[in-house]
Amino acid sequence: MYTVHREELSEMVYQSIKEMILTNQLSTGEKIVQEKIASQLGVSRSPLLAALAKLDREMLIQIVPRKGAFVRKLSIKEFIDLYEIRMRLEPLGAYEAAIRRSEKQLKELSKLLMECEKSMDRAYTNGLKKIDYKFHMKIMEISENEFLCRMVATSNMMIMSNLEGFLKPPQKSLKDHKNIFQAIASGNGPQAEQFMYEHILESKNNLKKRE
Repeated sequence: MYTVHREELSEMVYQSIKEMILTNQLSTGEKIVQEKIASQLGVSRSPLLAALAKLDREMLIQIVPRKGAFVRKLSIKEFIDLYEIRMRLEPLGAYEAAIRRSEKQLKELSKLLMECEKSMDRAYTNGLKKIDYKFHMKIMEISENEFLCRMVATSNMMIMSNLEGFLKPPQKSLKDHKNIFQAIASGNGPQAEQFMYEHILESKNNLKKRE
């Protein structure tokens, strides 16, 4: 029973630190002060170290020997590399989602799309990025490919935690999302795949202009 409790506690710490990174409570390049985080979360060192090890494996943080753990800061090249990965993986997820989607899943995806639209009028960058992340990950979840879902989650979290602002106007992203949603809803796999590819390609091309 103790082992199960310890694993659940380290998972809670992992989720909490990840949320801090994704919402910029912990900024890119910032050192993670273990004593402060442990006190803040009310946990001991053991579950904290387990959580940090998991975040390191997911490349959200970087553990430097004798210096500590830091929130990973990506270079432009690393950003572009991650978008190259997304361009190949997410269109596959969109294709499979169009083939496998259920009515319940379409309602859930539609709800996220509406949240994206409502957020357009808010000056809330982190909130909008988080909803965008959820929309993309819901599509990967609908694909029913667990390995794909995990790989995309890692790359997208790294991008979201490092990206300042947006790579394209939010209204353009919303239009892309609507096109992707309609293709999935109509069961058109090739079209969903193409729309997703073009959506990510445009962001990658805009990112390359920052080199």
